Amino acid sequence: MEIKEVQRLRDAMSVCKSAISTSNILGDASQIAFTKKYLIAFNEMMIARYPMQFDFEAMTDGVIFESFLSKLKNDIPLEMKIKENELLCKQKRTRAGFPVSALALELYDRFEDIDFDWIKLGDKFISLLLKAKENCSRDMTRMNLRAVNFKSDGVIQATDGFRLFQANIGQKLADFDFLITADILDRLLVLELTHIYVVKEWAYFKTADNAILSVKLYDAEFVDFTPFLNNEGPKVKIPSSLTVTLEKAMVFSKTLKFDPLVNLYFNNNRLKVSIETDNGWFQEELNVKYNFDPLEMQINPNFLMAVLQEVNIMVIGNNFISFKTDHWYYGSAALIE
Repeated sequence: MEIKEVQRLRDAMSVCKSAISTSNILGDASQIAFTKKYLIAFNEMMIARYPMQFDFEAMTDGVIFESFLSKLKNDIPLEMKIKENELLCKQKRTRAGFPVSALALELYDRFEDIDFDWIKLGDKFISLLLKAKENCSRDMTRMNLRAVNFKSDGVIQATDGFRLFQANIGQKLADFDFLITADILDRLLVLELTHIYVVKEWAYFKTADNAILSVKLYDAEFVDFTPFLNNEGPKVKIPSSLTVTLEKAMVFSKTLKFDPLVNLYFNNNRLKVSIETDNGWFQEELNVKYNFDPLEMQINPNFLMAVLQEVNIMVIGNNFISFKTDHWYYGSAALIE
């Protein structure tokens, strides 16, 4: 067959590669499947299906094929055919062959029997989910914190055990709570998602190109951080210049393998920001108004810089600080003296 629009095949691969795994947990985890109606890729947690017709059916290594495809020209048709046990590709003088195997139909037949009751994703869904994902733990020993919790009332939650995030996405997605891991969301949120459909064990996402991605829900119990949502204490308006100061402080943490803590010291209507690492030390003072006794705290500067992009009123509680808007709530543990 002849692929006249190579870019369309590239578009299909850009979606399907989200479900291509580089691990060897499953023997076919890096495979893509060419079928009569779809290009399909899958790993142990995801299946991606892009609507595209082929006149052959076979599987081959998706990582190698996607890399090869990226080197081809868009304006020259690509010839593809199966001969014996190879997928042969030809574009003018360029030729390549890829070993193929039989289709693993049991991995994606499930799509055909589902009556999708799609829910259109709201305007805030992607932006709020990106914020939530960044607060998930990446610690392999705390697996239940490596996911975003989608509650049945339209609230999403995430925490790494130190920071927490909660937001209302403004729409109900399912009649039950469910978890999707940050690793899967890393792959999903680079795509143009438009709709969702959730059932027990699986969530299905549709893209603007009518591709469908099936992701396995994570089976774990999320933590209850309700007590931290009522943080009380003095409030302080953080000056906008603090972001630039924190960027200077972060220069001294660039080679560290862990997130550093910066020291914030409130005294005499001044805020002193300081950090000391093996790379050296830094401090800078800013003017700030507040009505509480001298106070010192240590906090993750990456968290603080992200929050200050949208809100500058900080509530200082008992070893905990918080920020909130009409749509979301951020909180973080802070070593306060």
